[in-house]
Amino acid sequence: MRRLFIAINLPDDIKNEIEKLVANLKIAEIRFLQRDNWHLTITFLGYQSEEIIPLILQSIQLTAKNYSHILENNGIVFDKLIFAPPGRSPRMIWLTGTKETSQALGELKRSLENNLLENGVKFQRETRPYNAHLTLARIANSSRILSRELISNITEFSFSVRSLDLMESHLKRAGAEYEILA
Repeated sequence: MRRLFIAINLPDDIKNEIEKLVANLKIAEIRFLQRDNWHLTITFLGYQSEEIIPLILQSIQLTAKNYSHILENNGIVFDKLIFAPPGRSPRMIWLTGTKETSQALGELKRSLENNLLENGVKFQRETRPYNAHLTLARIANSSRILSRELISNITEFSFSVRSLDLMESHLKRAGAEYEILA
C-alpha cells in the first residue's frame, strides 16, 4: 500500500522567491520545511494499492484535460503569509492563495474527485471549501509565538500550472518526504 495524494508542484523560480521570503522569518520555535516538500495538495487519497494507480492516473489526465484552459489562464496566485490554521492556535505558517485561486482550484478538486469516484477509487472526501495554501513551516510550541500579526500581506507570487502530479508521502521520523510518481 502506498500513501498517495494529488498535488501541484511549484516551479523553481517561484521556490526561489519564496525562499527569499522565508529567509527573513527564521524563528527558533519554527521548523521550516525543505523547499523540495513545497506543493499544493489538491486531494489526499490515503493508502492505496498498486492496482488502483492506473485508475488514479486516468482520473488525473481527464481532469487536467478538462481544466487546462482554466489553470493556464488564471494560474496560481499567492498573496498572504499567515499563521495557520486560521482561528486556532498557530501550528504552521502558510503561504495562501487568493480567493480566486482557491475557487478555481476548488472547481478542479471537485472534478478530480468526481472522476476518481467514477473510476472506483476510494478515499475520504474533504467537505470544507478548498483553501489554497502552501505549508512553509511547522510550529513546535505555539505558546511562544507572541504576535499573530507577525505575518501579513506580501508581494504576490504567481505561476501557471504545468501539471497535476501523483505524489507519494513517505513518513519519516524527521518529517514526511514526498516523491512524484507521475
